[in-house]
Amino acid sequence: MNTKIHTAALLYLVLASCAREAPAPMHVATGFTASLPSGSPGSRTSMKMDGVGTGTLVWDTDDAVMLSNGSQTMSLYVEEGGSTTAALYARASLLDGTDFYAVYPSASTSGYESGVFTVEIPSSQNYVPGGFDRETFPMVALCDDKRNFEFRNAASLISVVPSSDDSSLAGQAVARITITAAQNMAGTVSVAYEAGHEIETKCTGTRSVSISGDGLRFGDPVFFVVAPGSYTEFTVRVTLQNGFFYKTTLPDPVTVDRSRWRQVEAVLNGGYTDLSEQETANCYVITKPGSYRFRANVRGNGRVPASCTDILDSPITDGQNVYMYHLDGEDFLMEPLSYAEGYIFFTTVEDELPTGSMLVSLRNAEGITLWSWHIWANPQIADVALSNGQTWMNMNLGALHTGFSSNGYNGYYYQWGRKDPFIQKYTTSTGASALAPFKSHASQADGSIMNAIEHPEIFYGGYHLSGNNDTIEDWAMFNDDNEPKYYDLWNMDCTGDLQTELPAAKTMFDPCPAGYHVPVYSEVEAMLAIEENSWSNNGKLIDGQLFFPASSYRYINIYSNYWVDGSSGVRAFFWCALPHATTAKKNRRAVRPWFTTGAKGIGNGPRTYAIPVRCIKDQEL
Repeated sequence: MNTKIHTAALLYLVLASCAREAPAPMHVATGFTASLPSGSPGSRTSMKMDGVGTGTLVWDTDDAVMLSNGSQTMSLYVEEGGSTTAALYARASLLDGTDFYAVYPSASTSGYESGVFTVEIPSSQNYVPGGFDRETFPMVALCDDKRNFEFRNAASLISVVPSSDDSSLAGQAVARITITAAQNMAGTVSVAYEAGHEIETKCTGTRSVSISGDGLRFGDPVFFVVAPGSYTEFTVRVTLQNGFFYKTTLPDPVTVDRSRWRQVEAVLNGGYTDLSEQETANCYVITKPGSYRFRANVRGNGRVPASCTDILDSPITDGQNVYMYHLDGEDFLMEPLSYAEGYIFFTTVEDELPTGSMLVSLRNAEGITLWSWHIWANPQIADVALSNGQTWMNMNLGALHTGFSSNGYNGYYYQWGRKDPFIQKYTTSTGASALAPFKSHASQADGSIMNAIEHPEIFYGGYHLSGNNDTIEDWAMFNDDNEPKYYDLWNMDCTGDLQTELPAAKTMFDPCPAGYHVPVYSEVEAMLAIEENSWSNNGKLIDGQLFFPASSYRYINIYSNYWVDGSSGVRAFFWCALPHATTAKKNRRAVRPWFTTGAKGIGNGPRTYAIPVRCIKDQEL
């Protein structure tokens, strides 16, 4: 029949109970009177909570309901809101035909075809104290032959109540709360529905739903509108306004049916693994995906070398923001770096950790670098236990691979005594653009500890003049008054002379991760004494398992042959944590072990040269 009706039509609204799964149902009853005013004020559904586990869904005045016969649409609006069970009358000119369907909220549908409604549940929802985002809770209905509508919810509610053993979190401002599962929770929801029968829903879209908004505090119950379903790997993550986040994954599935709601008690723990929990350092190693933080108010391990006590202290009190100034290898970040409460935070990609190195600096309000760190992501990093009882890292510091390859096997290059690395090896044909942001600098006035801290990307050259025994070849030979001074930076016990029996006394400038240090003379000597070793064209193998790649070295002139590919005849170098005084030219040098074809030894090299570092594990006392 194709008759247009101009008389009042009776609409019965019977909303299926929206009940908490356990233990008692939440009784819902509501009615409305619909008319057709000139403008649409939007949907205004809310939930009145009558205590834990009970409540009433209320359709307020001016709520909009969309009616359609498939080709024509119209909206009915609630004239008098309420939650009564009384049948109220609608005044409207209804559409042609006898078969109508209705969707609430009016804007939540994209259509109805062949018995299937399509509605949208957004993945970003607004915080409503004590209730849910009323714009996001879809209901659908078909009219029967008497033009009655029986509305059925196409969505469910999950109420999350965050808590923590840390009582200081209670009431703290929250930026957002996110729930995630292995199944889709929001997006396009298709609803196969016939009046008087159960609804079958399917969801294609996103696995997470986030809620944010003014006034959200830790501990407040939050209602998420989601598609009905059973959700495994259900994770709750609360991000505070200060940048910290806390999360938990529930061991059991969270199942919620259509027209019902489920309350989840989420006991949250700090979501970041603290890389600096046991000890701070200049390099932090990660071998698996995750969310991490480290203390950024301590310079290295906090131990100021004796030669630097007049210019440095350890604590950092004026940090403002974090900046990534170089990335080597693959990008392993999923979320941007952040800084808050004296910590730097970062989150890696979730599935498989790529191999790469990230160099980051903490800056003050004026943009001056206060300190910088090396974040080394490499699942291949491991310990190698030698037959002499020592344990060494299986690759050079910052390396992308364990053995010889065309990219990244040498690791980073370090000027002696500096904590900050320089990029992997390059040939003489490497263009300047590939070296960005690293620069070389040869101004005598700039050779200072503080400049090296504030400019970790600058390679400072030496100042020894050939034939002049009174000049010094050291990147950091001057104090603030431009007077020559020797800085012994990698060992607290250094005195400026070669001392073979010094113990390892790691300082704030040591570039190795926590639990490791740049080796001292006696440690290198014991390693070289192992007889079972062999040289290949690409490096030296110690004890049949510890490989040192041929690396050469870098000087201030990056286009010279000082910095070349490892190959036959090129030595394998690495630094020792001790200075080496030479009297021939009165210039300070540093201990530099080496390997080459059929030979090995412990020599010395200018501190301005940059060569790799191989870290040795701290001995347990």
